Amino acid sequence: MVLLGRDAMISPGVGFFRGLIVMLPLTVTAMSYAPAHGLLTWLLTVGLLQRGWPQHYALPTGMSAAFAFGLVMEICQAFVPDVSSIADMSFPT
Repeated sequence: MVLLGRDAMISPGVGFFRGLIVMLPLTVTAMSYAPAHGLLTWLLTVGLLQRGWPQHYALPTGMSAAFAFGLVMEICQAFVPDVSSIADMSFPT
């Protein structure tokens, strides 16, 4: 979660590695978080299952928590210059 949060707050074009982000198409950068959020969902679900939660509660809870984390990161991006964008919440066509 810390790495996802850090990467969500990177200002494009600032520094060497952040300059590389600008060179990527918007589709690549928008879809790059899908595997990370999938991993976050899986880790949360496995953690809940190990604590004795039934699977029919653990999976929706893990999915909801990962989704809520993504929304919070979008809200936090509003305070970072040149990062805030509603467009990156949906896949560009």
